[in-house]
Amino acid sequence: MIITFIASIQTLGADISERLSNIHAKCLFENGYHQIVVQAQYGSSINQEAIKNYEVATAAGIKRVDYYITPSTANDPVEQIRKTMDVLQSHNVIQTNSIVWLNAEDIDSYFGTQRENQVFILRLLEEISQHLGSERVGVYTSNQSWMALVDPNWRDTIIYKLKYAHFDGVTDFDDFVSFGGWKKPSMKTFTGDVNECGMRINKEYQ
Repeated sequence: MIITFIASIQTLGADISERLSNIHAKCLFENGYHQIVVQAQYGSSINQEAIKNYEVATAAGIKRVDYYITPSTANDPVEQIRKTMDVLQSHNVIQTNSIVWLNAEDIDSYFGTQRENQVFILRLLEEISQHLGSERVGVYTSNQSWMALVDPNWRDTIIYKLKYAHFDGVTDFDDFVSFGGWKKPSMKTFTGDVNECGMRINKEYQ
């Protein structure tokens, strides 16, 4: 199980791919993790744990719950986003400050050509925006993954937030190098696949 954690003026948070127990949530909250990013979709499947994870996290005192989507190239981009967002919104688990992140770090989830990926990524992001507005939509990727997926000079996604991956173990943005037109990130994944509160997680800084 991989969970992603976050820090904003030193606020920590978490991305969860499997069920979050009451014990885990309480431990995370008591250790300063006040935000989580819940896996909502992986490939063709909606994560059935997403709704329960929201309920457990907020009951433990975690203040903000974001979601991330790893898409499937086998499905229409608009339809897969619509289905996932309909589930989240019908259960009222999207808060007013929630961000929905498109996972563009997992390059195996995309096409083999940059042009196909550009069209695919834009359609995914635009459909999420139809549900939330562009200011509540983000891209999770790294400089290396983004350059592999799309043309290095492609800037069509700069209206969306950026969460970048750089596993340097440091909670600041001093290492950030502009790419894809983004000049400033919103979040950073700074440590990957570590144990915290009995769970495998990624840690993030905001």
